Amino acid sequence: MPGDAFVSHVTRLQLPGIDLGRVSPLHFTIGKDLHLDVPRIRHHRTSRLPPNSGRCLSVEAALVGAGCHVTLLQLVMIGDWLLRDRHTSVEKLTGEILASPRRPGAVKARRALSMLRVDAESPKESETRAVIVAAGLPEPELNVDLHDAAGFIGRVDMLIRDFRIVVEYEGRQHADSMGQWNRDLMRYERLTRAGYVVIRVTHEMLRRPRELVLRIRATLVERGFRGPDPPPWLTVHTLADPPPSRVVVARGAGTRLPACDFRSSAAAISGQSTPRAWQNWATRSWPSMWIMSESLSSRRAGHRSSSPGSPSS
Repeated sequence: MPGDAFVSHVTRLQLPGIDLGRVSPLHFTIGKDLHLDVPRIRHHRTSRLPPNSGRCLSVEAALVGAGCHVTLLQLVMIGDWLLRDRHTSVEKLTGEILASPRRPGAVKARRALSMLRVDAESPKESETRAVIVAAGLPEPELNVDLHDAAGFIGRVDMLIRDFRIVVEYEGRQHADSMGQWNRDLMRYERLTRAGYVVIRVTHEMLRRPRELVLRIRATLVERGFRGPDPPPWLTVHTLADPPPSRVVVARGAGTRLPACDFRSSAAAISGQSTPRAWQNWATRSWPSMWIMSESLSSRRAGHRSSSPGSPSS
């Protein structure tokens, strides 16, 4: 590659150590009109280079560009990881996304921004939380210490506090270690005695998100939840990358999509929202979750609103 080419997009995000699977093709951005055909290399031409240092774009610019090449849930997992390991900050991410509204990937990055959290401790916890919120269920608090009359019970992955529901992601280490397995069982018994319901999630369950969502919702309903049913199209594909072009907003038919409130998003990302704020947050920040198929949208033309689609890379 030319000396003025910068490592960018998914390739740049892999440099700090996040595992995104395969590394090919390698992505580079160059600030001039250049046509190359190099195996396993993808170059991106631009008239104005995003922020960069050395031979790499900034991680904030790379996250925006990656929106063209990864799903929305993957973008949330990447953003959570970058925030958790302090490779970036809420302010830097927000600033870059606001400064580049027309860059390829910016639309998806803007949608992902309000879903990011600084206190997510693993990519799978980020994915589980994003699935719960995308289905219109209350957003759980992350990594909460719980106590009973005897003292400290433990730290739970996710807590839907108003309904006393604990959601735990079970990685392979929980099954492979007998000591960890027994500690988990004792902890779950104490949580049950303290009045909590524990819902355990595995990698295989995340591959069937509709079943998982219905399971969580059924427990919520038993405890007084009165929110809407999850949409019938809810699948691993629509959750992973819901297209923004056809939506029905939960709060009413024919409502135009609101602009993302970045100040409110920054407060939510930093964990400053109140436990009961999930209804307003979900409606404001995730309207495009209510995706409908083209045929269903055409039958309910009066119940549609539109937002611009993502530009191509």
